[in-house]
Amino acid sequence: MSQPNIDELPDLWYLDIKEHFDGDSGPFSNHQELLETIDSIQDGSAPWQCLETQIDESSLPDAPEWQKASYQVWYHDPDIVIATILSNPEFSDAFDSAPYVYIGKDGKRQWSDFMSGNYAYRHATAIYDDPDTGGANIHGAMYCPIILGADKTTVSVSTGHIEYHPLYLSIGNLHNSARRGHCNGVVPIGFLAIPKADRKHDNDSKFQTFKKQLYHSSIAAILHFLKPAMTTPVLRHCPDGYFCYVIYDLAAFIADYPEQVFLQVCTSHFSNLENLGEPHTQEWVDTLFEHYQGANVLWDNYGIDDNIVVSVYSSLLRAGIHEILTANLLHQVIKGCFKDMLVEWIISYLTITHGKAWMEEIMDEVDLWLQFLIFNNRISLVPLFPGLHRFKQWTGDDSKALMKVFLPAISEFIPDKMTACISSFLDFCYLAHGNNFTTETIAELQNAIHSFHKHREIFQATSVRENFSIPCMHSILHYPSLIVNFGAPNGICSSITESHHITAVKKPWRQSNQYNALSQMLLTNQQLDKKRVKKHYYCSGTLQLLYMLNSTTVHTEGIKHTLD
Repeated sequence: MSQPNIDELPDLWYLDIKEHFDGDSGPFSNHQELLETIDSIQDGSAPWQCLETQIDESSLPDAPEWQKASYQVWYHDPDIVIATILSNPEFSDAFDSAPYVYIGKDGKRQWSDFMSGNYAYRHATAIYDDPDTGGANIHGAMYCPIILGADKTTVSVSTGHIEYHPLYLSIGNLHNSARRGHCNGVVPIGFLAIPKADRKHDNDSKFQTFKKQLYHSSIAAILHFLKPAMTTPVLRHCPDGYFCYVIYDLAAFIADYPEQVFLQVCTSHFSNLENLGEPHTQEWVDTLFEHYQGANVLWDNYGIDDNIVVSVYSSLLRAGIHEILTANLLHQVIKGCFKDMLVEWIISYLTITHGKAWMEEIMDEVDLWLQFLIFNNRISLVPLFPGLHRFKQWTGDDSKALMKVFLPAISEFIPDKMTACISSFLDFCYLAHGNNFTTETIAELQNAIHSFHKHREIFQATSVRENFSIPCMHSILHYPSLIVNFGAPNGICSSITESHHITAVKKPWRQSNQYNALSQMLLTNQQLDKKRVKKHYYCSGTLQLLYMLNSTTVHTEGIKHTLD
């Protein structure tokens, strides 16, 4: 809403007060007073701050402009953000204060929320046993695993391809349902800089290296505020209303596809990604650096960019950066394997087998089938489907809708083995989207992967594919172990961070004047957060309690220590 339109609202408010309450003025006279009142609210998230890169241009006189430019990274203090999440009483019924092993009534173990995974249990134990942090120093402290997510988004393609790269934060103590459904369960803590250059630099290896260095250094600089509380517990207000000592641990990273490829989980060679390799550890990388020298040797043979020093995270991690990468249902499974690969492979098969003209006729018939299935309510919650070739930009919802109806629509036009391949993959997708996993469920997941790998050979037999050494498709091999470590994938998926793009990026951008809009977007986010917190206090009656606390002496006898 524009400022002149906002100015009309106080006038209407005043007329209502005058008519019904005989008042002589409204609460605000114009938009400026309204915004100043919102800005004066002390509650809410941390203020936005800025760090800026500085380059000594005299040392790089002939460097391109993108290398000499100064870049700004806007961020919240993540320590304050975590404290705000922890103090939110709305999370009291969706909060785990300690890692746990859940055994069902049938005596079998289950994995669901983050704290039910082996990673949280293993690291909480390691922190306690560590002579530098453990023992009496942290007895009774609460383990607080930090979950990060970074995902670039485009707000406008038609007006200059404007992009933003928000960095999000959540904590593993929250249940998956709270992280998926609550607006404050995942919080934007930063906007990373996106270096721009002329088209001639798009494939320049130096420019690509510079972007990677800036990306990782920026994240490490933001997380530096958490370092003291990673070794010494800090006192925090918890959702149950009590106070508890908390120790942080950088535990999971929800990465977009480019970061997943760069920070690979295992050591499988890029020429043979059809099987699992050994775990990718920092020790293994250090060994390669010691024994292999020369330009691009590590990159050409192991996919490791020796110009990027990922050890910037070393002081923040109790595990290697490669160990905290999570499963990503949206980009790896839904958009990656299914939409970008299997659907395109089937279209290629139809083109090779029947020619492009007949393929187009078949796809038109498939589109009619899709519309028939949708309009006859044989599936629910599916958006209108414009046809496979009519999407300008695929969203996650578009791909999910296609998954529900694609197999019955296409099966009569493809070989039985191809149908079995799609069916096996959909079985894997259905299982991977579950909320709870048992040993039997994980075994079924592995069987579905095995069946998919067996039947996908039909694409080689029909000359659609030469091999299946594709990082995105290789990633599904890791899902069983990732579920055991981090719980259900639907609680740590990039679809969660993408859903926050709407409120954190896209709506604030539309409300701005769309010129150098980031500062306006940050202010909008901050004001909305202040309003949201103040509204919660009014509705819950907490505002009166806060006034009483600010007016009296608070005693500390009620401090609660958990995890005895």
